[in-house]
Amino acid sequence: MAEVTTIQIRGQDKTAAAFSSVNRSLKKFDKNASKAGGSAGILSGGLGKIGGALGPLIGVAGITMLTKKLFDFGDRLDKVSQQIGISVEDLQVFQFAASQSGVGTDALNKALQKFNISIGEANEGLGPGAEGFEKLGLSIRDQEGGIRSTSDLFKDVADRVALIQDPAEKAAAAVDLFGAKAGVELLPLLNAGGKGIDGFEKKITEAGGVIGSETTKNIAK
Repeated sequence: MAEVTTIQIRGQDKTAAAFSSVNRSLKKFDKNASKAGGSAGILSGGLGKIGGALGPLIGVAGITMLTKKLFDFGDRLDKVSQQIGISVEDLQVFQFAASQSGVGTDALNKALQKFNISIGEANEGLGPGAEGFEKLGLSIRDQEGGIRSTSDLFKDVADRVALIQDPAEKAAAAVDLFGAKAGVELLPLLNAGGKGIDGFEKKITEAGGVIGSETTKNIAK
């Protein structure tokens, strides 16, 4: 059975208008669920804003099915964010940006996991991760000496990789920090640069398509 992921849901509705349409439908569903004696108020707290083309629902059985799918989706987001080591909100932004760039969910998740390992290697001054950041002229530390967030470092890496003209050099830079297979698959997203990723973030946030971490944590309990 295929997992419900951010890309699978958002890949069907890529525009702000589509997100708004889905959100309106799910708010109506939430209201109907309450009348039926159910409790789906959590949808209006985040899950209803992401939605997906799950089709028309009729009766309590349909309501139960949609609720389960959305709860499973939120639970999955919470678990993956912990595995990768970034916030639920940032994970959704990166997944949306990846989907718009033609990068698969699995490739993105594996790349982000490897990227955090690379940050750890850079912190120790050892391994391909340390070399990768050095080649790009990037420091993993902020002005106070702390390690910068994975999200900020990712965007900076994207900026540097996007500027590399030689395809072989560009691929090598991605492989150093994101792994052999995932690094190459991630190139379409990296080529968008940090500003491109910020643009995707603005688009999905304004469309109300980001589920808050508090919502996903409540689901995961």
